[in-house]
Amino acid sequence: MNIHILHEAADTLKSATSVLSRCCQAFDIMDGEFRRVPGIRSAKIDLMDRYTKIVAALEECSGLFSSEWNDIKENDAKLHVVSLFTQAYGAFRSFVVWLDDLSYEHPARAYELFGHDRISESLIIVLHRFDKEFSYYYDYVDGRWDDEGDLEEEDSILYPGLSQALEGHMFGLSDIALDILIKHQPTVLKGTWFGPKNEATYFGKHFGLSCREMNDAFTFLGKNGKEVKLNYNWNDDDKVDCHSPIYLALEKFRRV
Repeated sequence: MNIHILHEAADTLKSATSVLSRCCQAFDIMDGEFRRVPGIRSAKIDLMDRYTKIVAALEECSGLFSSEWNDIKENDAKLHVVSLFTQAYGAFRSFVVWLDDLSYEHPARAYELFGHDRISESLIIVLHRFDKEFSYYYDYVDGRWDDEGDLEEEDSILYPGLSQALEGHMFGLSDIALDILIKHQPTVLKGTWFGPKNEATYFGKHFGLSCREMNDAFTFLGKNGKEVKLNYNWNDDDKVDCHSPIYLALEKFRRV
C-alpha cells in the first residue's frame, strides 16, 4: 500500500484548512460585519493556488482506495491510516461548507474578498464527487458493514436519524457510529464537531458520555483551524436552554 499517499493528502488538507479558517475569520459571524484579518489577502491567493493540489490529492486517494481496498480492509493498521485521512478530510470539508455559507450570506464582502472567484463553490463540487466515490470505504471503516460484507441492520440502532439531526453541529459519524459511541464502544473514525463547544458538552452529557469519550470521538477546532480539546468545565453547557439549536436537535432523542 502506498501509505504515503494518504499521509501527504492529510497534510495537504490540514494546511488548506488553516487557510480556510483565516478566510472564515474575515466574516464576523455575530453581526455580519466584515472583520479585517492579518494576511487575509494572501490567504485568498494561497487558497486558489492550493486548489489544483487539493483536487489531485483527493483523486489520488480515490484511486488508491479503488485499487487496493481488498488489501486495506484486512489490516487494522491500514484502516487506522484511512481514519487519520478522513479526520483531515472532515475538518477541511466543514470549513469549505462554512466559507460557502458565509459567502452566500454576505455576498458583498465575499466579492470584496474573492472577486468573481467562488473558490468555495468549486471545492464543494469536488467534495461532493469525492464523497460519492468514497462512501463505500468510509462506511466500511465507520462500522456499517458486517463480516460478510453486508450492511448492518439499522433496527438495532438506538437513535436512527441522529446524524441527520446533528448536521448543523458535526460531520463524519453515521447513525451506526454514533450508536457505537453512545454504547461506550470505541469508534474507528473520528467525526468533526464544528458547532459551539458548549453544545458539544450538552450533547455528551445528554447521552452520558465522558469528556474523554467525546475527545476520542470528535475533532474540535479552534478559530485558527488547529485542533483543540473539549473540556466540560471550560465549555460549560449552563447557557444551553430550550431555544438552543442543540436542545432542539436532541429533543426527540431521549437517553435510553
